[in-house]
Amino acid sequence: MKKKAKSTIRKPQRAQRKRAGKKISSKKKKRVVLKRKKTTQSSVQTRKQNNVQAVAKKNLLDRLVEENKKHEKVISQKVNHDHAIHEVNNQLPSSYNQTHLVLMVRDPYWVYAYWDLSEEKKKEVFLYLQKHPDSTKTVLRVYDTTDTDSKENTSDKFFDIEIPLEIGQWYLYMGLPDRKFIADLGIVDKTGDFYLIAWSNQITMPRDTPSHNVDAQWAIVDGVCNELSHLNQAHKGGSYHPYIKW
Repeated sequence: MKKKAKSTIRKPQRAQRKRAGKKISSKKKKRVVLKRKKTTQSSVQTRKQNNVQAVAKKNLLDRLVEENKKHEKVISQKVNHDHAIHEVNNQLPSSYNQTHLVLMVRDPYWVYAYWDLSEEKKKEVFLYLQKHPDSTKTVLRVYDTTDTDSKENTSDKFFDIEIPLEIGQWYLYMGLPDRKFIADLGIVDKTGDFYLIAWSNQITMPRDTPSHNVDAQWAIVDGVCNELSHLNQAHKGGSYHPYIKW
């Protein structure tokens, strides 16, 4: 009798455990489904954000290309004028027989680029143009390297500015203050292949707004405060000071 009583007591406990186990497994399945939904939703949102960013980058690069095209006539006149002055003065050699490309910052929006080719590199370019007669587009390919500090991972962050190779200098409108850039000088054919001639140094565009760093502490040299105060009073009184151009 005792054995039968024990068996009758255990049966409902086992059933309850089975039902509880089923409830737990169903809850786990719901959690898994919810996690999958969240991951899919987050991945979809990430894709949308990446697409939006890619479109924004493309629009920005296209706008920079259009801006450079707008200024192309003025830039060409300026470059030709500088070239003519150099030819008249003729104080410095037109070439140092070295292949290089140099970028120089002019202001937060403009960059001055100049390049030179060695005789050996000129022969290589001439042979390339003979083998590829359709490759007549010489460009400065500008890379935005703000986030990477190199052009290896910037396949979607560059724009091309068509330039005359023989002129040796050009002005570039960047339009993006407080960012870093590197440029390549090369030739592009109809299939889009790029023949590299020279590469530049990396530049950092200056800011066009006040700095966010407001905690900097500057040392004041003895006597500077008095001199600045004197200059300020002189300026307010309308007097002339030889060291300041107002």
